Amino acid sequence: MASILGLGGISSSAGVNKLIAGYTNDLVDVDTGLGYGLNLTSTNNCEFEAFLDDLFFQNFNHTPLTFDPDTNTWSNKHVKHTPKARYLKEFSERMYLANVKINSTNYPSRVMYSGLPTIDSTGAYTIQWEFQSGTNGVVTANTNRLNAANAGFKTYGIKVGDPLTIESGANAGIYTVSRISDDQMIEVLEQFTTAQSNITYWVGSNWFDVKTDNSDVLQGMSENSSNLLLFKTDTLHRFNKSTLKQVRGPGTSSKRSIVYFPQKDINIYFHGSVRDKTGFYLYDGRDAINISRAIQPFIDAILASNYPLVVAWPEGDVFRAYVGNISNQNSSNEAYNILDTNVVFSYSITDNKWSIDPIADAIKCAGTMRESNQPKLFLGNDSGEVFVTPSGYSFDGDPIRFVYETKVIYPRSSEVINFFTRLKIIARDAARVTVSYKLWGTPFDVDQTWTGLADLKRDMSDIEIPLGKSRGAGIQLRFEEYSAKEPVPTIEKITVFSTPDTLETPEKDKQ
Repeated sequence: MASILGLGGISSSAGVNKLIAGYTNDLVDVDTGLGYGLNLTSTNNCEFEAFLDDLFFQNFNHTPLTFDPDTNTWSNKHVKHTPKARYLKEFSERMYLANVKINSTNYPSRVMYSGLPTIDSTGAYTIQWEFQSGTNGVVTANTNRLNAANAGFKTYGIKVGDPLTIESGANAGIYTVSRISDDQMIEVLEQFTTAQSNITYWVGSNWFDVKTDNSDVLQGMSENSSNLLLFKTDTLHRFNKSTLKQVRGPGTSSKRSIVYFPQKDINIYFHGSVRDKTGFYLYDGRDAINISRAIQPFIDAILASNYPLVVAWPEGDVFRAYVGNISNQNSSNEAYNILDTNVVFSYSITDNKWSIDPIADAIKCAGTMRESNQPKLFLGNDSGEVFVTPSGYSFDGDPIRFVYETKVIYPRSSEVINFFTRLKIIARDAARVTVSYKLWGTPFDVDQTWTGLADLKRDMSDIEIPLGKSRGAGIQLRFEEYSAKEPVPTIEKITVFSTPDTLETPEKDKQ
């Protein structure tokens, strides 16, 4: 089956809630499974943004549209004269578009934005883009007038001083609007030297470029405090409605990896490029810093082909990111030979801890919708399915794995070899939790795989370590449970018993 191309939720002020999915060649009501017959002709990502009680849609190919949940209809309301864009974001009462296409020309580093909302003839709020484009412009030689039938120059907010761009032909260039004569004609300061018809043109000034392209193109937008964040491939910029400033840190390779946590006023996202820069970054309003150095072997295992496909979402104070399959089989450190499928990286922003786990599906997008005044999060997969998350303690019917790994425990120091004899573990509600271990420093190697010991059965468990696999400088423990019920185990205390190997230490082996 085909992938879900995007998810967008809208909750109107009248109380109508809709979740819309991009699927094959249509936009579909997820609740009913019915499409709207829009005949989308591209498999580009579908991007959605709620604003003015409507859901805005762009996919960089189809004519921009908005969805009215109260009438259950799609139209060009609010977007009659709007460029196509890869990304859209409502910020400070305006709609912003990034990486845009005007007529047939791409502007990968350009941001365009709407005017502020105004009240239309029906008493409802709407926006104008103060922009117009077309392919029917006409000029007469040695005049300063451009005519275009049905252009709506006055209606759609073109202003004196706006730049007029003629894209090709004898009069190609940029001109300055000096007068808006009527909806069909504008005048410019300069003269047109040659008569020309069927002119491809555009006019408007609600835009700015985020530096030049140089392969560093806009990849997405977010917000932080009173700033609009603009993510390019290699650089990160913030815009405070008047000033654009580059900030320290890289951009992103995947728009769908960007998550904003308003309760902490931080953004977390993925950047994939060269090894030293690839990883997850946290932007705190000042700088973007790498927060995944501690799990670098797993970061190295993310396939480069998946860098643009990382999908992230928030669950409370936890950032989760689906990265696809991971493989680091050629690692120089055998302890980190990694191979797994459909992997999710999870990061707790409260205690700065990572977990890395496989799931049953390939996630393609995430979206939110309010229901009963509560936000709900949804995920779309590569098989045309949509899931609500978090919900219960299984994923698509499969139990969710509870895993906890300790740090390496060195009873004496990392230079002293020990014989580990037994463990005493005090725990609550931990029946059926499996205990495994790895030995570190044996004396110079680390176990490549976990060795199973036993299941916890009581609140206090004594577990013996096999004599044939007990010698090392340190020991690391892993607690694991598969269950479709709520994970409630609590590991209260771990005591490791060992005796030193008085005949050998790593230093002695080196001599």
